[in-house]
Amino acid sequence: MEDIPRNRREWGALEAALVDRDPLQAEIEMSPTSAQVREALHVSFTIRFGRDLAPGTAILTMIPRTWKLDLNGAFPEISKFFAVWDGGYSNGRQCLVRVDTSAENEQARCELIPAGFEFLVFAELTKGLQTGEPVRIHLSHPDGPRVRAPQTVQFHPFVTAVRIGGEEEFQRLSTTPGVKTIGGAVGSLRVTTQAVMGPDEASNVKVVPIDRYGLNRASDYAGEIELLEVGSPNPGVSVGIGCDEDNTRVEVSLTTPEPFRYIQARDLARDLVGRSNPIGTPDTFGGYRVYFGDLHAHCRPCDGFGSMQEAYDHAYEISELDFASISHQQNSSNFPFSQKHWKEYLEINERFNEKDAFATLPICENYSSYGHRHSLFGSLNDACQFPVGPRHWGDPYDPSNHPDRLWATLADLDALTFPHHMKFIHGTDFSIAPNEMEPVMEVCSRWGISEYGGEHSAQYALSQGRRMGLIGGTDNHLGQPGSGTHGYNEGRGWTAVLAKSLHREAIYDAIRRRRCYATTGAKILIFFSLGENLMGEEAHGWTGDRDFRIVAAGTAPIEKVEVVRNGDVVFEQRPDAYIVDTSFCDQATLSDLIRPAAFETLDQFCYYYLRITQQDRNQAWSSPIWVS
Repeated sequence: MEDIPRNRREWGALEAALVDRDPLQAEIEMSPTSAQVREALHVSFTIRFGRDLAPGTAILTMIPRTWKLDLNGAFPEISKFFAVWDGGYSNGRQCLVRVDTSAENEQARCELIPAGFEFLVFAELTKGLQTGEPVRIHLSHPDGPRVRAPQTVQFHPFVTAVRIGGEEEFQRLSTTPGVKTIGGAVGSLRVTTQAVMGPDEASNVKVVPIDRYGLNRASDYAGEIELLEVGSPNPGVSVGIGCDEDNTRVEVSLTTPEPFRYIQARDLARDLVGRSNPIGTPDTFGGYRVYFGDLHAHCRPCDGFGSMQEAYDHAYEISELDFASISHQQNSSNFPFSQKHWKEYLEINERFNEKDAFATLPICENYSSYGHRHSLFGSLNDACQFPVGPRHWGDPYDPSNHPDRLWATLADLDALTFPHHMKFIHGTDFSIAPNEMEPVMEVCSRWGISEYGGEHSAQYALSQGRRMGLIGGTDNHLGQPGSGTHGYNEGRGWTAVLAKSLHREAIYDAIRRRRCYATTGAKILIFFSLGENLMGEEAHGWTGDRDFRIVAAGTAPIEKVEVVRNGDVVFEQRPDAYIVDTSFCDQATLSDLIRPAAFETLDQFCYYYLRITQQDRNQAWSSPIWVS
């Protein structure tokens, strides 16, 4: 007989196995069926099974960690706790979990099982039930405090598994109980458009009313918005937005001759004003366009929330990203990922890959005691050939699970890797010899910034002579690519690439060539070059002074512009302006700056990169330029 899972790993294994089993027919009555994000409410659902239930039937329901106790801010240290109802009122600090049946109004035996960040509600029926008789599961009983809905707009499932008394295996229900959340009250207007466009192109502006929590479309907004180019004498364009309409896109012709332009949206009736990202021209960026994306986000079924459909919709419609990758932790023991899961993932990934509109890149995460890495694939065909899952890779933290093994597996594929959250959680081991398949590293995410500070930092890797560019990723586990993760750490990270077109191949090539930079989640435009050499490139055979060009356009006033050389700040400017166009000439003798590399396979080096800090604390880092 299949055991009751007692931890996160066992529950993950069971949840994966349920997918391939025939479902148990059941009707679900959910109360409520929908809620506003962060709404306080009592949640319960009734199951009516399509067959008799024998005594000893076991029911398991998972309460996700995104549901929290609502105490209006009191006792935050216990805000995730639930308690089994025992016939009396609780201490008021825990939601009451209870399972009732129709068998003589008897309450089923109930237990709460901590499973990592989640709780499992385990109920066992002491008496049998006939077909159609109800089982009611209270996740927050009215006799106790209410539970607070998550802050993300999604369908939030309470995955339920049932093992009929006397039978061997658990089955999933034919219908999954859950609550659909909608956005909160409007708090701001998010205005986005192409980051770089030609002089004859019209700006395709998107306006999204965002709720006061900052990461969802507001559910209560309907109004008239005026769009106008900042600094232009021309009148604006008016557009109406309704509550239930798709995000509004409007073409706006830009008329000012400035190298960077902005568009403002305002609803004077509600005192709402939004400013777009800066808009540049290809001439400023060496003939390239700039595209923004998130290469590090998660959803269900691998240690995340929301579906891939919801995640990609959020990336495109709310975060307004140009490209994104939803990643699965392919060798995690918490969820036994398989080739079947990988195939299904790749099929969904392809459906959202639309040339010139939105690009998706196949990716998966690899756990290792030498640091966590992502494998990014240049094509669907290459991704399909990659073996995934604990069955192939074994214990992710076994010493044999070395990066060299990963690189050898990828050797015949068009693929690259990058380490992430390098200073946090199994810090990246940079004593391992570099590999040309690893051209970039993730310098910022929700875990924090890994730019400097110790042997797991980006500057440490660069000090060894590694030629690695800088990218960012959120590591969002809530199915919201491009967004911070609410109460689980507000940090963010995005990757910006300089590419000719919004195609998967062009995005991948820019990352492989290190023609990219990182931001903390703002569409900051930066350009950093030395002569004909762009960020991410090597300037060989250089003699004499080094005259760098620095261009930046912020989403807020830029507080500080810095050039870092071999780990030290050698140029600083405090412009207090949205736009910066300046230069830095390094007249120091180059031979005095050249350093030996830590590995025989690497050349000697001197590196430079650009760091931008805005007044709102958002930052951006260019990939380095190496001079020799």
